[in-house]
Amino acid sequence: MARKTQEATNLHRESEALRRSEERSRALLEHTSESVFCYEYDPPIPTDLPVARQVEMLYEGVLVECNDHCARSYGSSHAAEVIGKRLAELFGTSSGRLDALFEAFVTGGYQMRDGEGEEVLPDGSRRYFLNSAHGVVQNGKLRQVWGAFRDITAIKSSELASREREALLGAILECIPFDFFALDPNGRYVLQNSRCRANWGPIIGKHPADVAWSPDVLDLWEHNNQRAIDGEIVDCEITMETAGETRHFRNIVAPAREGDRTHCIFGVNIDITSERTAEAMLRNSEERFRLFFEHAPVYCYMVAPDGTMLAANAAARACLGCAEEELVGRHVGTIYAEESQQRIAALLERWPHTSDLRDEELVIVTKDGQRRQVLLSATAIRDDRGEIQSSISVQIDVTERRQAAAEKATLQEQLIHAQKMEAIGTLAGGLAHDLNNSLMGVVGLASVMKLRSSPDSPTARDAEIIEKAGRRAFEMTEQLLGFARKSKPLARRIDLLNTVGRVVAILKHTIPKNIEIRSPDPQTSLAISGDPGQLEQVIMNLAVNARDAMPDGGVLGFTLEELTVSQQPSRTVPGLAPGRYAVVAVSDQGGGIPEGVRSRVFEPFFTTKDAGRGTGMGLAMAYSIVRDHGGALAFESTPDVGTVFRVFLPIAEGGATQRSEKTTDHALFGSGTILLVDDEEIVREVAERMLKVLGYEVLLAESGEQALEIYSTQSQKVDLIVLDMMMPGMSGQDCFRELTARNPGVRILFSSGNAPPDASHQPCSENCVGFIQKPYTIKVLSQAIATAIGENAEVE
Repeated sequence: MARKTQEATNLHRESEALRRSEERSRALLEHTSESVFCYEYDPPIPTDLPVARQVEMLYEGVLVECNDHCARSYGSSHAAEVIGKRLAELFGTSSGRLDALFEAFVTGGYQMRDGEGEEVLPDGSRRYFLNSAHGVVQNGKLRQVWGAFRDITAIKSSELASREREALLGAILECIPFDFFALDPNGRYVLQNSRCRANWGPIIGKHPADVAWSPDVLDLWEHNNQRAIDGEIVDCEITMETAGETRHFRNIVAPAREGDRTHCIFGVNIDITSERTAEAMLRNSEERFRLFFEHAPVYCYMVAPDGTMLAANAAARACLGCAEEELVGRHVGTIYAEESQQRIAALLERWPHTSDLRDEELVIVTKDGQRRQVLLSATAIRDDRGEIQSSISVQIDVTERRQAAAEKATLQEQLIHAQKMEAIGTLAGGLAHDLNNSLMGVVGLASVMKLRSSPDSPTARDAEIIEKAGRRAFEMTEQLLGFARKSKPLARRIDLLNTVGRVVAILKHTIPKNIEIRSPDPQTSLAISGDPGQLEQVIMNLAVNARDAMPDGGVLGFTLEELTVSQQPSRTVPGLAPGRYAVVAVSDQGGGIPEGVRSRVFEPFFTTKDAGRGTGMGLAMAYSIVRDHGGALAFESTPDVGTVFRVFLPIAEGGATQRSEKTTDHALFGSGTILLVDDEEIVREVAERMLKVLGYEVLLAESGEQALEIYSTQSQKVDLIVLDMMMPGMSGQDCFRELTARNPGVRILFSSGNAPPDASHQPCSENCVGFIQKPYTIKVLSQAIATAIGENAEVE
């Protein structure tokens, strides 16, 4: 009994102890922060099955023990609500969420410590667990799995957020387009981005002293870093010389502070080499533009859109005669002449729509009133939005160019006129020569008829009329020859004032009373070298034209002045050579010369006078005579005001006098043999008859070659040769040289329908004993022969 009582007591004690142990275990399970569980497998899982099969069978375990904390993880409030359920019911097998965890448990010898698991909740969120498990294996079979797991979702989320922040920070650092670094308060690098690593190498753990390339840079860095530690944000520029290349950096360091304490220093190095290079290029470009603008040889302006001048270069200021402050702020239109104002206003009005001008011809007016012709070109300067900010205008001064072009046109016109006059002169000379040869038959035979007839006979009177008509025609051919410059003026020193005075004296007796004559100043006495008769003819022709231009009266003026031409060619009278000139001006108050006929006033036979009042040779003769004297004839004419003709004649330093010759009014008879050489048949026939009447024996030759043949056989017989200067084939000059070569003592009398070879009739050599111009009379021929032969002649 006692033993039974003791056994009962012991059993009670053991039961009580077991109960207290279970209560302690339950209290421990319920109050732990871990989720504790126990799964049993019936039947147990053979450990020799494939791992994949064992993983599948683990889902069949039955929960036999857990705490409330674990039950809450399964979605229940108390352990009793989930105990007895299979693991597949709690987690499901379709998703295979625990496969990796179970596989690690099996392959790890049915042991696991801190195995991380993941669960996807129905709302799509995730939970993370840290699992530990112990398998109970008996006889090669897994019977129970005891374990615990802890929910680390919050910790995992924090870790993920931290990693995400770190990744974001890393991405931000890598996206920074310049070197980024961080230093701790001790000056050690603790962070750098890949750009910084590429440019400076790995610097984490290093100090600035390990990186700086010079002591100066190190001192600057350490100074800036200390300022940042003290709480400043430092921004400075650093220049580095590497491998002959200059690079510029902007170094910025800033503190990361909490209260008064600096945790670290963040910094960046920004490569600004390209910016500094661009700035230097911009400065150089601006300087080059400034130098070009200021020193350009053309007029340059910078003008605002409203026309206000912003700048003017040195050439423009010098041209206008203004200082820069006188131009800046002034409207650009004020520098232009009145006739260009409207054009400038129109250009400024359409400027925003064109912004480009080319070669606009305008006139500017300088400060002292000078007018300059310019070609204006301009271009707009726009901002990034395309708006016009200002414009650069360039003016090319074409004043001298335009003047030169006008002078060139005048010279070209004069050249064309001179060429035309030369052609007309050549034609006139040839015409006069042929007319004189033809007139030889008229005048010569008429003089023979007079000589053979009694003075009172009808034949003598008829011959006189014929001879007078021939002489009248001869006077016209002389005018033609003078125009054609086939004769030269006498070289006599004369006082031009006296020449003008003689013309004025004649005019006073012949000019209408309603015309007033104004003589030149008697103190203006100027000496020239020339032919007084020809010059009187020039002045008289000009005076007669002036008289005819004033049918209703007016003033006929004469002036005399001296002019010195120093330019070549002269701008006063283009083509006039430099030197001192006497200028005779003849002016009238007539209606002026019409514009359409001014280019023809010096043409021979051109006249605006009525028929019978002029031949059109007056101005042509004057033009030719003045030109032969080395001068020029020019005129100015204004409608309804009048015309002024000016004669320019070189002033003489010395001169020659005309040789006087004795003449007689009678025919001189003689004897001897004369060789007459002339290609014109009429001239030969008439001259032969005249010579025979005078008592001479005549040999005839119609060419130079025939003359040489005759002279070669009869040279001893020939006393004189009358030689025509102008012949086809061998000319008179060539024949003369051949004759004198054969006989140095031969005597030759030249004859021509043109003017004499020398104006003073001086023989061109000892063999040339004179000159006789066609048409000549029998008396003129007899006197010339008598002088040439040098023998006594009988006078009739």
